[in-house]
Amino acid sequence: VPLEEYVAGVVSAELAIWSASPAELEAQAIAARTFAAATLDERRKAGMRVRLTDGVLDQAFRGRYVPGDSDGARAAARRLAAAVRSTVGVVLVRGDSLEEARYHASCGGRTAHFAEVFRRETAERGARGPTAVPCPPCTARARAESAAGAPDATRPLGWIVDVSEATLAQVGRAFDMGGPPARIVPAKIDDGGRWLDVALYDAAGRSRRVDFDAFRRVIGYSTLKSGVIAATVPRAGSPLVRTSLRVQGRGRGHGVGLCQEGMRDLGRGGWSAERILKHYYPGARLERLTPIADASSSPHR
Repeated sequence: VPLEEYVAGVVSAELAIWSASPAELEAQAIAARTFAAATLDERRKAGMRVRLTDGVLDQAFRGRYVPGDSDGARAAARRLAAAVRSTVGVVLVRGDSLEEARYHASCGGRTAHFAEVFRRETAERGARGPTAVPCPPCTARARAESAAGAPDATRPLGWIVDVSEATLAQVGRAFDMGGPPARIVPAKIDDGGRWLDVALYDAAGRSRRVDFDAFRRVIGYSTLKSGVIAATVPRAGSPLVRTSLRVQGRGRGHGVGLCQEGMRDLGRGGWSAERILKHYYPGARLERLTPIADASSSPHR
């Protein structure tokens, strides 16, 4: 798949392109292109098969974007093509390397430090990525939902989920606890309220500390939507009643880098793609890679 065609496919899969501003489309195109180029290059260096998957472990991709027959669909396709064309080859760079251009659906009010969420990449290959920054649109939405006492009816930031007894039993098996956890305690929380580590206690009071992403993976990314946990029932650290757990949180995704919900509001508010990207990837800069003809070629600056 030619790289720029791939980028268009990712943008159309990641965003509601019919209502996206030009800045939103352009910023997402640059982030997607950077992630693709950096990931392919890293896999090449590691001797792995040089390819990208079409799911959340890499980037959403549903093939070449084919618009519908309506005028609105064709107009959206033209805006998408214009965004990719206007940013062709443009990527984010940190120091002398491509940026770790992670992005997510919604940060919940503040993004996360790359090094705190992607610890393995940081430790094993010295990866460096964006630091945490406030996200004004998500902060405002979180305050509005808090004042209303409920998530917004049309565009909710907050969520409430019930983790079943069967799922908690899976957690116990995944971490060799001999049964479901009797208590769950946040062992490390960042400034945005995001759980980074979790301490799991068994019935005998023994604890095991695990990375929150590993905990979330077992429960299910679609169930535990993010690490920004506002409250739990029972309260964190209290014994689980009938080994069930209710979790209230906000945001969706790992929280690192570009916040797509925040980007949408900033783009509608007149921010340019460059300003959006420099906000969510502080310290990174924009450069154009040449040549960058297809996804199998190695980018050179």
